[in-house]
Amino acid sequence: MPTVTFTSSTTWTFPSDYAPGSLVCQAWGEGGTSGAAAGGSPHHGGGGGGGGEFAQDDPDGTAGVTVLTITIGTGGTGTATTVTGGTITVTAHAGAAGSTLTGGAGGSGSTNAVQFNGGGGGSSASTTNTLTIEAGGGGGSSAGTAAIGGTGGAGGGSAGAGGAAPSGGGNGGSGSASTGTAGTAGTAPGGGGGGGAGANASLSGTGAGAHGQVILTWSNAITSTGGLVLAPLAFSGIITGNVTGGLSLAPLHFSGTAVEVAQVLIDVPQINPGPSWLSHYKPWLPKRPRPTPEIPPFMQGGLALGSLRFSGQGSVQNLFIFIGHYAVSYPDYADANTLEMLSCLPQHSYQMYVVGFRAGLQDPPTDGRWQGVPGIGDEVVFVRRYEDALAIARSHNATLQAVNARQPYEQVSGGIPQPRAEVPREPSGHSKMLSAGRALNAELQARMARGEAGP
Repeated sequence: MPTVTFTSSTTWTFPSDYAPGSLVCQAWGEGGTSGAAAGGSPHHGGGGGGGGEFAQDDPDGTAGVTVLTITIGTGGTGTATTVTGGTITVTAHAGAAGSTLTGGAGGSGSTNAVQFNGGGGGSSASTTNTLTIEAGGGGGSSAGTAAIGGTGGAGGGSAGAGGAAPSGGGNGGSGSASTGTAGTAGTAPGGGGGGGAGANASLSGTGAGAHGQVILTWSNAITSTGGLVLAPLAFSGIITGNVTGGLSLAPLHFSGTAVEVAQVLIDVPQINPGPSWLSHYKPWLPKRPRPTPEIPPFMQGGLALGSLRFSGQGSVQNLFIFIGHYAVSYPDYADANTLEMLSCLPQHSYQMYVVGFRAGLQDPPTDGRWQGVPGIGDEVVFVRRYEDALAIARSHNATLQAVNARQPYEQVSGGIPQPRAEVPREPSGHSKMLSAGRALNAELQARMARGEAGP
């Protein structure tokens, strides 16, 4: 997660990829300056400065638009650390300055969701003994993210310890115990300064408070661009029991080309198909009905499918001849007449359609074992009058007879092929003349055998 730390006043704009509601703001107030030592009789050491307060909250804003104004005290100025401009203002108060004898109070008073007070500065002692040096009080530490700050030592000059883990505040400065020596400055963020030592005729300087601090942590929104390509999905099987989980699918939209083997039905009376049409299409064979798909059991759980929408285009398929040298079965194709897996014999014709989901399937299969029957087109005929239907039917029968005359093929789809009856050829003129002469000679010989007169 991105994070940024500020130690001085500035502004910050929400990033353009900021995830709404993810910002966490942590603030420390500045530390207080210690009190000054006093000379003469009596003489006093300086009190330690108070440590800064810790505050945390979740101000929100608009990505790329909202600007936060961050105010951070430089130390010893009494300025609270503030973060304004978002939905929530975060405030961490500064530690108070110490006086000649008394330590300053730690920062407190924030109303944010997480808040811990800073530690107070330690007090010093006074004396009229001109030979005694009075040590300054230790500075208080700023609060941590999980505990209040530590209090500075009283009169002994010990520094307050920083707030507890996971992130401690700044330690307070040590009080001085030497004549003319200033107290130690507090440690950032927000540690109070240590008090200077007091003597009969010698003064020492104050310890400076440390500056405040702000840490911002947030998350970036996840965005992506590009194309997602899914292979064709095939679902099969039976779901039993309970299905649970967090998978949620948006509505699926399917589009494509649906291939169906259509039949042309012309409901016009007094049209008698010829023998070639009957031989090709075998209307007397039983047709197996299409099986009714089973409805899967109701599924409960975390899988949600939107409404399915199908669109496509149907087309009539041609009659194809299998020209392979041995029998072959095609698991991805169905016989249009038997509705079973396509099983082919050499030099027989078939109608088929694709039932598999693998890419590259075509009708007919592209394996070099198929050719179309010439003269049979892919067409659907619509008529309004009896005369039009009769003319179209006669033309279609004539086309089929011409195809059979050129190269007849047996269609085995839907049943066992019937042997084609041999049609006797028309005798030639020479054969007719020779047969007539032989018949005349036979009649003359019969009359002579019966003793009848000649012609």
